[in-house]
Amino acid sequence: MKSLASVLFVLLFCATARSQLRHSTPHYWNPTGLDGQKHNPNNEAEAVDYLMGVFDFTQDSGQSCAASAPVPPIELAQIFSDYLKSHPKLVNAGRSAAGVAALAFAEHCPCRK
Repeated sequence: MKSLASVLFVLLFCATARSQLRHSTPHYWNPTGLDGQKHNPNNEAEAVDYLMGVFDFTQDSGQSCAASAPVPPIELAQIFSDYLKSHPKLVNAGRSAAGVAALAFAEHCPCRK
């Protein structure tokens, strides 16, 4: 009986760990895939976090300079989506969403030099 309880405990632990891993594993998105997450309740928050991370990186590295901060996440998603529409050649699956988002933010919030 004690060994059955141990086996059940291990199975429950593994199932819980796997579930948490599945929800915390970062995605690699191409531009179209990331843009499509706006309407996916399972990945919407992660997609917004992804764009916020790219935006923060472009701000810190001097690639883009927002006139006012913080920029609302919904606005970041719109900037990214609009950029994809105006630059359709960048939508191929061989490009990372992060690279294209960085270009979008740099164009939308250029730094004055």
